[in-house]
Amino acid sequence: MTDGIPNGRGKFTAKNDEGVEWTYEGSFVNGHFQGDGKTTWKSGQIEIGTYEDDVIVPLKDEQLRTFYSNTEEFLHHCVELVGQVFTTPENDENGVTIQFFTDIENQDKNTIVYIPATDFEVKQGDYIRIIGLVDSEVDGENILGGAVTAPLVIAREYEVVSYIDAVSPTKETIDVNKTLSQYDYSITVEKVELAEKETRVYISIQNSGSDVFHVYSFNAVLSQNGKQLSEEYNYEADYPTFESDLHVGNSTEGIITFKPIENQPFTLILDASSDNFDERIKPFEFSYPVTEAEDEIPTYTTIDVNQTETQHDYSIIVNKVEFDENETRVYVTVQNEGTDVFHLYPFNAKISQDGKQYNEQYSWEEGYDSIESDLLVGNTTDGIIVFEAISESQPFTLRLEAFSDNFSEMLNPYEFTIEPGTE
Repeated sequence: MTDGIPNGRGKFTAKNDEGVEWTYEGSFVNGHFQGDGKTTWKSGQIEIGTYEDDVIVPLKDEQLRTFYSNTEEFLHHCVELVGQVFTTPENDENGVTIQFFTDIENQDKNTIVYIPATDFEVKQGDYIRIIGLVDSEVDGENILGGAVTAPLVIAREYEVVSYIDAVSPTKETIDVNKTLSQYDYSITVEKVELAEKETRVYISIQNSGSDVFHVYSFNAVLSQNGKQLSEEYNYEADYPTFESDLHVGNSTEGIITFKPIENQPFTLILDASSDNFDERIKPFEFSYPVTEAEDEIPTYTTIDVNQTETQHDYSIIVNKVEFDENETRVYVTVQNEGTDVFHLYPFNAKISQDGKQYNEQYSWEEGYDSIESDLLVGNTTDGIIVFEAISESQPFTLRLEAFSDNFSEMLNPYEFTIEPGTE
């Protein structure tokens, strides 16, 4: 005792709210149970272990490593265990008995737990966290029906938990909250969870566009420190997955999993497309850390042209022109209502703007639709002719050379003058 306050080792006896007498023997610090101790109830219940601020604390990790090989040493000690139920729970009038593996990955360390609650709902396959006292060792069966000896724990606290909490706890959470949009199709990276065994990326998708929007998680790529990672689907986790083919007006959410990464800068790239083939959707690219200067994915400006030029019933229609920072795309329709085969070769196409001439530069990577260069009578073809990036605000002239197999037809170049803002 120090100034009338218990310090050191001693003994304390009291009664609980139900009038049951109990006795604590062990270490005291400033009047509190602190350190090694033992509590015995008159009913015969015993708890042994380490106390902090009057409360017994579960065994530490290093003690748990020997718990299953030497259970007798830890009788009446407090344990905190997380596992997966592998048999059908057995109910009685006072509670429920479960068997679970605490080594979930290897389906090992069979443990029998009695939960003194008739209203606790648990089923085979659930993940459970319990805190309780080691009661004894009992004989039971493993998942294959073989005889085993397993510790019996009487639970004081118990709850059904998620796969993440039980198997792959989050070490760090990165709040990203970044949305990128193209043509009113939006993808948001909400957060990234870093775990020892995996990385979880939380995605939401909104389709406010014109057609079905497609995003496939198996095409996702995460890059960090020069290393590229593809999706690694976690079949055990049953994480929510987003709808890959999202109809207009709908939204969806899901998780994409990758191998574990560090809390360092990374880039996530998601390929996407829509069923509106006039929409050229670029990959959605998210960088972390997110900076204030990071803008949404640059899209492009569209000018509706709808100009038609016809010679000898061979018609060329310029439908529209798209401008972005990398290239200019001219959407062309060709109709042959003439007398013979009609020839239009995009490599001869030219754009003139502000005294500068631009030739076609086909984009092999994008794989744009191309027109049929040799068009038979009665047919129509559509395609895209690609040029270097030009100004979207200045007038320009498009020149297309063509000819037919009817050599009596002299065709002049098809020339279109396009003035932005006057279509």
